[in-house]
Formats: sequence, structure tokens, C-alpha cells
Amino acid sequence: MPKTFQIKRFSNIGLLRRLDFELLMRLLTPYSSFLEGKNEFRWTTDQEKFSFESLSKAMLSLDSNTPGEFLRSLYFVDWFSDDLYFDPLLQTAKEKIPSVSDEITLEDLVLTLWLESPDSLEQLHANLHRLDKKGRAKRFESFFSTYAEPLPLEMPDDDTVRAMQNDLEFWAYTHKRGRGVRVFVSPEKDAVWVMIRNGQPMKRENTIESDGGDGLAFYRPEKFDSMIYYPATGELAVCAKTKGEQTIYSACLGKHCFGDEKYFDLQGASKYTLEPLSQQGRAALFCGDVPGIQAITLYEVHIDYGIDSVVDLEIRRCHDVFEALEQQGRTLDESFQGLIVKAKLRVRFSDDRVRTLTIELPNIAHYDRETDHELLNAWLVKRGFIRRHEIEKEVSHETDQEQVLAYA
Repeated sequence: MPKTFQIKRFSNIGLLRRLDFELLMRLLTPYSSFLEGKNEFRWTTDQEKFSFESLSKAMLSLDSNTPGEFLRSLYFVDWFSDDLYFDPLLQTAKEKIPSVSDEITLEDLVLTLWLESPDSLEQLHANLHRLDKKGRAKRFESFFSTYAEPLPLEMPDDDTVRAMQNDLEFWAYTHKRGRGVRVFVSPEKDAVWVMIRNGQPMKRENTIESDGGDGLAFYRPEKFDSMIYYPATGELAVCAKTKGEQTIYSACLGKHCFGDEKYFDLQGASKYTLEPLSQQGRAALFCGDVPGIQAITLYEVHIDYGIDSVVDLEIRRCHDVFEALEQQGRTLDESFQGLIVKAKLRVRFSDDRVRTLTIELPNIAHYDRETDHELLNAWLVKRGFIRRHEIEKEVSHETDQEQVLAYA
């Protein structure tokens, strides 16, 4: 947890007054001696004498001397104090807390969860990071098992998760990323998600202090990386910035869940093929057999005509590549001698959300949201864009063929 961050909500006087006073006292009491005297704040448990204005000023003046656990609690309470999170917070509270008042407020709900079940709040925090609120595309790189048949997955218990955290923290510390690694495992219908919270290399930024003077903030940013494991195929999709992180994450999962650090092949993975676009044309985009997807459009394609080390790349981009070709009386495979190495697709989901999916050979996919991965991966399997499923594709090919031809 960074030692420097801006408390946006917990320093608001109005919010502080709205909090259940008993819950507020439970949160602050362990740090009463630290808060005493900070910006003239005087500690008292008497609600009538308690100065919320002084507490607000004290919260705005937190610095590197603030107890780490206090910063950690404030970070999570502040982060969740947004109406957007009320429903997932309530669902978590119903699972972890015996009873929840019908009249509980958002802020009191966050405080209650932190005080009663902090681990569940951290787990929820990790899960919500899949959504990536800023809308940045997520880049997943896929790897497969080195075994001919995937081994059964041993779901990690608490001891195994702690062992994974220790291994990853040792790597992070020796690679200048600090301590505090946390691992969160979430089993889903057809996949297992592993979220990894860790630090980035330290950053130093100029700041303006409360008195208008110059200052300097030296901190370690927080980030979340993701892994998605598909037990049926032995595929591991990793969302991490560096090759070193991909290597340690896959080795850690292999070691603790399969008993083999080299369970995943990081060298020879070749997951995707874009041949269906040239061989089937528009029919390759059929999605009527995948509930949840309304339509898919190809809007950009990269074709490599290069020989050996010579780069000869053609990029075709328009609202609908196939529609443009049809108007010209052409097809994508007409006199086709190149290799499609990258394709960008516009996906309209059943609820009318529109997002993009980019496939880049041999094993990279970019998603607008991490949570789109499982549904779109199922579509890619059905249309033959995933090499690993060529046998399954042949088995189901006849049952799907009539629908695909009708779409074309």
C-alpha cells in the first residue's frame, strides 16, 4: 500500500458526520494517539464534543509517518465510498456478516465490512479491478500446458495462497517492486481467475504543499495483474506488462497448483489463427450460437506479404471491411498470398454494449474489459480462431455449419 495517496472522500466533513459514530470510533481508536494533536485535533469518544472539522484537517495532513495499517484501512474505505459499489458490497456483506440493516448507508456498509471481514473487502477490490474503470484495453497473452493432457487443477487453499504470495513477494522484492503482494483466487463457471496485487517500481513526483510551498512525493504505485486458467484445455491467459512477470506468475501457478514450475510452455505457444477470415469471409463472424453476443464486425485487418526479414504490411481499415469488399466485388481471399497477422473486431453484446477485440498472432488478445474474456474466448473457439481446439471444432463442425452458411 502506498504511503502517499489523496483521501478524496474520507476527509469530507459532511461524509464524516454521516458515518455511524460507533463504527467511526472502532476504526479510529487504534490510532487515537497518532491523531491526537495533528492539526489541533483532540481525541474524544464523546460524540457531542467530537470535532469533525479538526478530523477532516487531520486527514488532509497525513504523511509518510502515518501508520501503514491505518493508511491501508483508509485506502479501502475511501476507494469503496462510491454509489457504484453498493450492490457488490451488499452481496459480499450478506455472505460474510450475520445480519445487515435495511437502513444501512453506503459508507456504513463499507466500514462494517472492513471492521468485520477485511479479507472479503480486499477480495472484492481485486475482483472489481477486472472491470478497469478507465476503459483501457487489457492485453492477454496465452500459454498452454507442456503436458499432452491437462492435469486436474488443485484449487489453492489458504496455505497454498500464502505460499504463492511468499514466492511472488520474494521475486517482487528482488526486482525492486517492494513487498505486500496479495493473491486472490476466484473460481468461475469455466475458468479460474487469479488476481495479483503488487507494487510497481518507486516513483518520485513534485508536489505543492498545503502552505503553497514545493514538496516531493516518493511512493510505490499499486497495480493488479491477472491470470485466467481454463481447466478443460490447459490454457493460461496472462495479463502482465513484462516477460519477467509472465514467467514468475506461470511458474508460481504451476508449482503450487500442479506440482511443476514448468507446467506452462512460455516458448512455443501459438494459440490463434486468423485463417477463418480469408477462408470463410463474413461467415467467420457468425455469433448466433453464442448467447450474449448480438453482432461482430471486422473493421481493421493487417496483412503481411513479407518474405523472410522483409516487412511488407498492408492495413485495411473501415467501418466494415467485408461490406467494403462486397461493394467492390472483391473478397478477402482474392489472389490472397499474404498472412493476416492482426484483426480488430467490433463486438455488440446483447445489452447493446459495444466493445472491441483485437487478435494478434500468435497468442495475444486485447480486450476492452477483462470480464469479456470468457465469452469472447468461447466465440473464438466456435469459429475456429483457436488452434488448440481444432479437434473439438471438427467434431462440432457439422452441427454448426448450417447456421454459419445461413449467416454468410
